[in-house]
Formats: sequence, C-alpha cells, structure tokens
Amino acid sequence: MQLKIFPLSILLSCLVSCQGNTLIHEYEHVDPDGWRRSDTITFLIPSVPESETYEVSVGLRLQNNFSYEEINLTTELCLENPAVHKKSNLCITTTDKEGRLLGYGIAYHQYEQPCMRIQLQKGQQGKVMVYHNMNKETLSRLTDVGVCIEH
Repeated sequence: MQLKIFPLSILLSCLVSCQGNTLIHEYEHVDPDGWRRSDTITFLIPSVPESETYEVSVGLRLQNNFSYEEINLTTELCLENPAVHKKSNLCITTTDKEGRLLGYGIAYHQYEQPCMRIQLQKGQQGKVMVYHNMNKETLSRLTDVGVCIEH
C-alpha cells in the first residue's frame, strides 16, 4: 500500500508545482463552420502575481479534414499599470509535405506554438486578443483557439 501512495504523491506535487508557473491556459470554442477574420478571440489576464519574464503561446484545435497547410495569426497583448501593447504575427504549420496533419490527437489535432516573451510586472492585468490574417475571410474546421502564459 505504501508503494502505491508514493507515486501518487509525486504526481500530485508535480501537478501543483506546474500550475504555479501558469498565469492562464484557456481555450475558446470557435464555430467550426467558420472563424471570420473579424472574429477576435479575447482572453482576460488576471492580476500578475510576480514580476517575471513570461512566454505567451497560442494553441489551435483542428478537425481531421482541415484543409490549410499553415495558419497565419496575429496576437495582441494589452496590459495596464504600466501600459503595454505588444503585437506578434505567427505562422503555424499544420501539415507535412505529404499533406498529413501534424500536431497531436485522433479526432482533432492540437497545436501549440510560442509567439512572444514579455516582462510582466506584479499587479498588471489586461487581455490577449487572437485573430487570423489569412487571405480567405472565413476558416472552417478549426474548433478552438487557446492562449497559455507561463514563466
């Protein structure tokens, strides 16, 4: 019995310690029939707990029949106290040269890619906005967009 409890306690302590470095890690659902270029997805950033350099990553979840080789996104970070506005363009490759989806998953494929590093100050709060800047006005078969900010 003691041997079974030990690995469980290690797993739980790892999960708790990993969460301490994450400011936000959220996904928002996108209508799979069409994410329009004008549909900005916004994630709120709570009060930053400590001054630190944070990495911002963007995540995507795609259906198996997604038809683009790459997705071009823009990420904007807007913070208060002190005011910061930072913009980053990101290209996420979704298929290999043979057209097979990359990422991981079975029914859906998930991608996560860093887009910026930024020094945040304790007490700052704000938002992250994500939108696509593809030539086509509407992207279909993309189901979720996410943001992770961690140090």
